[in-house]
Amino acid sequence: MQQVIVTSETKTDRTAKRSIIAAMAMILILAMAGPRAANAAEESSIQSDARPFGLDIASPVYASGSDENATTFLEYYSETLVPWVSTNLPEYTNNYTTSLRIDPSLLTLATDSDVRIYFVGEGAGYDNTLGFTSTTGDRSLIFPEASVNPSYNNATDLTKAAANVNFPLVPGDFVDLGSFEAGAQLDFFLIANGANGGTTTFSTDATTSPDGLTHAISWAPADSPYLLIGFEDLLGGGDGDFNDLLFAVAIQPLTTAPEPSTMLLLTSFLLVVLYLRHSSRFSPHSDPEQYPRIN
Repeated sequence: MQQVIVTSETKTDRTAKRSIIAAMAMILILAMAGPRAANAAEESSIQSDARPFGLDIASPVYASGSDENATTFLEYYSETLVPWVSTNLPEYTNNYTTSLRIDPSLLTLATDSDVRIYFVGEGAGYDNTLGFTSTTGDRSLIFPEASVNPSYNNATDLTKAAANVNFPLVPGDFVDLGSFEAGAQLDFFLIANGANGGTTTFSTDATTSPDGLTHAISWAPADSPYLLIGFEDLLGGGDGDFNDLLFAVAIQPLTTAPEPSTMLLLTSFLLVVLYLRHSSRFSPHSDPEQYPRIN
């Protein structure tokens, strides 16, 4: 008659395997959470308390270069954007007719996306306020006081920049607007001197302007991942240079697929679990005579 070997896993064996699985699970959790924690953005130490019209902020202002994407933007800002602005958007020059411009009122998301706004600079006498609205939400403020120290306006060396209560922003400071579904349309608005009680509001939608003029235009610099938008803050059109407030829009499509490194860790974890479960059928010893036989 065929002999059947019956194995019995000891309590010590089971405890050891559970410990291994628990340890692997902890490693997986830390590995998946670690990069996000390491790249977590830091809030700017200066936050304006201006709230024109009683509007809420979309989120706090985060410090320039405080996460991986923000660091990438700073590199782009100093190496590419500043020279581009100096060449294509000179001060006191009517930039409305530039061939590079596109209609900012047509900003509609093609896919589900995260949206971030980077402060680029300003050349205004006012302490303007930047806000936005979308087809899926109410109006919110982005930069309650979009003012930068004049000595750092268009600066390429940001290591010397410092925000203070009078000039709360430096180039590269940013605000995350959140996640939006495909088809959502974003409209931006500027409240002229909003941080000091101003109420005149201009939008990327020129049909809502109180003087019937275009006060916002946008550009897509060649090979740039960002959309650049500039505002004019004076009734009647001002000088038309559209750099009273400059900001960049970064759109990051959402994806449900895990990153390759995360998938590799998850696969490794599952393989270890399967191996340990499979090995529980067999003795940790090599001698089958140590187990009872059923004839």
